[in-house]
Amino acid sequence: SIRNSVLIFIWSGGSQTQIMDEPSRAGKRKSTTSVPRKTAIPIHDRQLVYKVFNFFSTNKAKYKFDNIMALTLQATGVSATSIKRIVSEGKASQQETGNPTFLDPYKKRRLPRKKKVEFDAFSEDALRRKIYAFYVERKQRPTINKLNAELREDGIANCSREFVRLKLKEIGFKWKKSPTNRSLLVEDPSIVSWRIDFLRKMKQFR
Repeated sequence: SIRNSVLIFIWSGGSQTQIMDEPSRAGKRKSTTSVPRKTAIPIHDRQLVYKVFNFFSTNKAKYKFDNIMALTLQATGVSATSIKRIVSEGKASQQETGNPTFLDPYKKRRLPRKKKVEFDAFSEDALRRKIYAFYVERKQRPTINKLNAELREDGIANCSREFVRLKLKEIGFKWKKSPTNRSLLVEDPSIVSWRIDFLRKMKQFR
């Protein structure tokens, strides 16, 4: 374990006493052991790595340590990349809370759920009318960005550009090239025919 690596480093051939006596040589030593890249480092080991790094860093001038990263790597057996990540995480949390804290690599992180957009039949009808309003009243070509902006401004739906694109397809609109090579948003003829027939039948029952 990392704790054992530190203890071995301190009390055996790579003892802390030797480091203090021979700072220049210790700083240039290469690590002979390392934790596999994909091995998750538990919280208590991360805390230990952070403390070891801080010890060498704090006493760098006193004992003339040359390479803090190399010393931490040799003492803990953790790769330089992992040490950098642990130190960065510890410093960031210490600035925010006053104490270094670390995420548990074994704990599943809950991803924030995407907020469901309420878009009923009335909203679909409003979207359809906005499309025709662009063509008939404004003499403009509707775009996804323009439609999305209007849906937001009118409080119909606070949605994304991708949501509007999928919704247009769902209610029967698709893009077609005009003779001038422009993309036009048009409604499927079968949908138009079905709606006209539906409205006609509704009038008959009134």
